[in-house]
Amino acid sequence: DSSYVDVLLSGSYKGILSAKETTKLLLSTDFQYRGLTGINSVLSLKLGFVNGFFANAMYIHPLNSKTFAKLNINYLSDRNFVTSNIYDLNTEGTALQKFSTSIGLGYRGNLDRLLFLGLDYSLFFPHGFSTKNLEIAKENYADSKENSGISFTAKYSINTLELPDFPRKGFLFVQL
Repeated sequence: DSSYVDVLLSGSYKGILSAKETTKLLLSTDFQYRGLTGINSVLSLKLGFVNGFFANAMYIHPLNSKTFAKLNINYLSDRNFVTSNIYDLNTEGTALQKFSTSIGLGYRGNLDRLLFLGLDYSLFFPHGFSTKNLEIAKENYADSKENSGISFTAKYSINTLELPDFPRKGFLFVQL
């Protein structure tokens, strides 16, 4: 039997200094069940918390030796976010909730080449934040309480690094 479970722990810190400032601390844990439905299949459940909360479920299913399908479901609850000086859209808020799901197909070629095509759908639920343009939109669309979006992703990468951590030779190229 080639199936096994990995438990990964991680942490990150992000600080932004500009006209406004914000800091975020994130601790997360990722439970991965590999080999569930065959070689190279992965079921991952990831949770993160401290300044906010997120949950992620991801499943990768190999279709054959070179192609795979990927399903991803995310939930994010972020509190006290600030974004400044991006096209003069200064936004401040008390909470942002986001639910997203994506599905895609990937192809692994020779020499560690990867082509991935995906489709994403997201719902945003902002609470207590605004910009000048959002205030105008709120007046025009008073019944709207949520925002949604659909995006298409295409990613091509070449990875010739001999080691994933601290490589001594090779290169990594990613085109989004």
